[in-house]
Amino acid sequence: MAAQTRTKLYKVESKSAKTGVKTYRHSIFLEKAFVEDSLFPFKAGENLIVRIDKDRLIVTKFKDQS
Repeated sequence: MAAQTRTKLYKVESKSAKTGVKTYRHSIFLEKAFVEDSLFPFKAGENLIVRIDKDRLIVTKFKDQS
């Protein structure tokens, strides 16, 4: 499996059921084969930290420090 994959950032519009105000959410699609590869470091539902470093997004596991 390749250590990288091509993807897009998606913007999805929705409306609040109570107020009718437009809201947006954003998502990044990752191919099934990429996510299910044994080298992929994250699990579904896992808390992650995403940060911007110049022109990159860095994704790391959230480490609870309690």
